[in-house]
Amino acid sequence: MHCEWRTAWELEFGDKRVAGKIKRFKQKKATQSEYFDELDDEDPFNPDYVEVDRVLDESVIKDPTSGDDVTHYLVKWRSLQYEDCTWELEKDVDKLKIEAFKRFKEHPPEEDRTVRLDHLLTMKRQLTYGPTLLPWFNHFHTSLACFIAFPL
Repeated sequence: MHCEWRTAWELEFGDKRVAGKIKRFKQKKATQSEYFDELDDEDPFNPDYVEVDRVLDESVIKDPTSGDDVTHYLVKWRSLQYEDCTWELEKDVDKLKIEAFKRFKEHPPEEDRTVRLDHLLTMKRQLTYGPTLLPWFNHFHTSLACFIAFPL
């Protein structure tokens, strides 16, 4: 396979559909240039990109010059993906977001932890009857499923 440059006339001579393809290409190019002309009037920057969505992690390091502890926070920015998270100084992050991070980071004391009984019952039901319902939904019957559900 090889590539070469040809004129529009040479292309039209070889393939009758080329005229339509060239026409669509020129229309697309004209619309794209109009789109970029409109962007000059507006500000294309999304203001959500500088708003902190949440704090994900904390890092404390010693400043080599002063010896003081410097705290950095891993920040997830609103409307951006997690891969675009950045480490920011404590003074640059909203105090409410830092407080929320610290509140969710701390585990409650052992005596304050409770287990809801209804969650345990639901889990037991799913483990007990879940395998027996699967063959029924797949439209076939197995004696093994009946044996698990109702042991003799």
